[in-house]
Amino acid sequence: MRRPLVRKSTGTDDKIDKPGGRTCRFGVIPAAAAIASGAAIGWHLERLMMDRLVPPDGISPGALLEPVEDGTTGYVTAGDGCRIAYVESGQGPATFVLLHGFAADRSVWGRIQERLSDDHRVVAVDSRGHGASDVRAVDRPVAETHAQDIAVLLEGLGLDDVILVGHALGGMSALQFLVDHPEIRDRRVKGCVLLGTVPSTVELDRNGRRLDAEETARRRRLWEAFTSTLARSIEPGTYLKRARSDAGLLFARSLFGRKGNRSTVAAALELAIRTPPVTMAGDLRAISGYDVLDGLDTVPTQCLVLVGERDIVTPIPYSIALERQMRDARLHTVLGAGHMLMFEEPDLTVRLFREFTRSLVRSA
Repeated sequence: MRRPLVRKSTGTDDKIDKPGGRTCRFGVIPAAAAIASGAAIGWHLERLMMDRLVPPDGISPGALLEPVEDGTTGYVTAGDGCRIAYVESGQGPATFVLLHGFAADRSVWGRIQERLSDDHRVVAVDSRGHGASDVRAVDRPVAETHAQDIAVLLEGLGLDDVILVGHALGGMSALQFLVDHPEIRDRRVKGCVLLGTVPSTVELDRNGRRLDAEETARRRRLWEAFTSTLARSIEPGTYLKRARSDAGLLFARSLFGRKGNRSTVAAALELAIRTPPVTMAGDLRAISGYDVLDGLDTVPTQCLVLVGERDIVTPIPYSIALERQMRDARLHTVLGAGHMLMFEEPDLTVRLFREFTRSLVRSA
């Protein structure tokens, strides 16, 4: 089978390239292990990364996380009584619903929401346990619970012509929603955008295909052991101290590619510090069992898949798998970028969102 073409972007000029040549060999498991190992190297490596690889800029971390102006804050209540917070702004022919990732909240979308609100309705959501939403224990996998919360939000607000946008864990939740709630999906969702998202936490090869069963089982055991150990280490008494240490800065820096800077790294770290430890621990444990890859061929929703060329958290092969498995998906690789596209390339991200939305209008 011929490999699919992948559109790449530097932020200005686009080109077409094939994914089989230079792709990241990291996966979710080795990436996480590499981050954890790198965190132990200490002060000197942290200073090297921050001083030499992260250029300064004039934007403060707080400015990156400021709420959108003229936004209206509200809540919907899930079936278990958990209040899910959101902020709404703008008007337009389509509604963007923005879902943040792990160790973040809706403020990660601040600059994106501000721009999109000029000509679209935008709803940025705090997933349960994050931001202004209630912290509530769940009795099933987090992505399934978040998918149910998405369904409650769309129905509760009566949203139509929705462009569902998910980053990382938010993208995983969006995929789970598309698979689990076909009736609401087909009635309310017009398209989907996934940034730095995996369809499975099971390791894939460099072409986005599953490994053999024995190797898959072995790596899943490693991943589950790693996430369980990491989750146990997130204790309220020690978490903030660790997060503000050199290890925390190393973790935050690892999320960015060439265009990370001091402000964006600091903002990513601040988002992690804001996240309640109990939420982070629960999310980590739940991620280890996530896998919707085999159900994606039932999803007719048109989808734009965005991934940074230098994303070591959710590397390119996972996005290739998304494009291959979904009925109608297109893959766009952003050259030089890492995992945090909304911070690294906000203007390009908004442009791609708008172009995708216009293409949906034309094909309707």
